[in-house]
Amino acid sequence: MSTQHKGKAVALVTGANSGIGKDVARQLALTGRYSAVLIGSRDLHKGETTRIELERHTGLRVFQVVGLNLSDAAEVRAAVARLSRPVDDLVMNAGGFGGRDPFRITRDGVTEIIASNVLGHAVLLDELLQRDLLMRSAVLAGSEAARGVPQMGIKRPALQSGSVEEFAAVCNGSIFRQDKVSMNAGYAWAKLVGALWMGHMARIHPELRMLTMSPGGTAGTGAADIYPQPARFLVKHVIMPGLMPLFGMGHRLEVGAKRLVDAVLDDRFHPGLFYASRKTAGEIIDQAELFPALSDPTVQDNAAEAVRRLVEADRRRPTQTAAISGVAV
Repeated sequence: MSTQHKGKAVALVTGANSGIGKDVARQLALTGRYSAVLIGSRDLHKGETTRIELERHTGLRVFQVVGLNLSDAAEVRAAVARLSRPVDDLVMNAGGFGGRDPFRITRDGVTEIIASNVLGHAVLLDELLQRDLLMRSAVLAGSEAARGVPQMGIKRPALQSGSVEEFAAVCNGSIFRQDKVSMNAGYAWAKLVGALWMGHMARIHPELRMLTMSPGGTAGTGAADIYPQPARFLVKHVIMPGLMPLFGMGHRLEVGAKRLVDAVLDDRFHPGLFYASRKTAGEIIDQAELFPALSDPTVQDNAAEAVRRLVEADRRRPTQTAAISGVAV
């Protein structure tokens, strides 16, 4: 029989249809702190399916669906406008490799991989702050790719000047036009920009708890869906759940999700820092130990300024009717 939590807080998890985001929603609900756990979902039908499954698995009726397409800034603003109450804790989990065309330019003038990992979350956070709807914390899902993972063939982003212009070129994709760039490189740059942006946001909003946490090499996600068969099968069913844990580079879904939950609730993780594995699983450390630029205030500010310009440019666009439906939550 379903029960209602006694907690009063509200949490919003983006990308909560499946994988890590779905388990973050489950784990947050089970803490007993929340009267509502909002499932951010691009597809409302899938979101409803997720809500029903989470209710069945937890016995709790605290889950609600929010239509949220992070690849479209106008839709993000529309979604926030529909919120009828503040959000205490925000987990910005959505992202990934930007689909099968990560360097496609969206109508917001950025690559798909930047839109889904950075810009959509920047607009979401900006709207919540502008409307005084964020009460306690914001956690961004990072990745060890931001500092490079040589064991997986992911090079560290070749940061040159760390200027606003360099980060703007990353966001609009022009930095990649000279040479053929791999999907992994684009993902690494997106996660670097995101972590730097969050470092800046934590400094200008000390009243809130803001940080970046990587879930690490996690099995059971949709990350392998970008690959064609049979590579998809091998990554999803052999490499991620079997080989990576065997070599200390991966872990179960609930372990990766718990990292994000701990980032929200555990004061051992300090605001402003970017936490991830020393490798891709196991020991969690401040990533500035491995890539000092991550804690450089000037570099953080420049990355954030590039993102801010995109947010402001979108804000000045004529209002569009966003394809968002559903009820106010």
